[in-house]
Amino acid sequence: MKNIELSFTAAQCRAARGLLNYSQSRVAEVAHIAPATLSEFERGDRIPSHNNLQAIRTSLETAGIIFLDRSGVRLRSGSEENAPSGTPISPGLCRAARYLLNLSQQDLAEVAGIARSTIAEFERGARMPVADNVAAMRKALEAGGAEFIDPSGGGPGVQLRE
Repeated sequence: MKNIELSFTAAQCRAARGLLNYSQSRVAEVAHIAPATLSEFERGDRIPSHNNLQAIRTSLETAGIIFLDRSGVRLRSGSEENAPSGTPISPGLCRAARYLLNLSQQDLAEVAGIARSTIAEFERGARMPVADNVAAMRKALEAGGAEFIDPSGGGPGVQLRE
């Protein structure tokens, strides 16, 4: 089997989808690959062919993602994803950080000490939790190793702390 140099990680792929709020099927459709190919890559079950990896990466970059040295993702400057006024994190950044850390909503809820439904509704954009709950989500994600990138130098993003 040929050794393929990954230009991005499965965690970055999940985080990019989270930041964009894209499903696996949406990325697979845009990249013209089988949904199972993306799913297996993100789970770590297999590495897709070089062409499929490039198709995945290109589809995410075209949508506005910038991959950061195998440790994170951010949106290109001028993208719409920003934290709502007065809150410490946006739904997309929360989702991206969770995906980068490979945490479920339940995992984050337990660490943050809040209900899983609060996280689900926030990430879906259905409800804005009270400020203390949003701050608890961010604190738990940062404690897990996520570092949120200041959007002043480009678009918002998240990476793993070094």
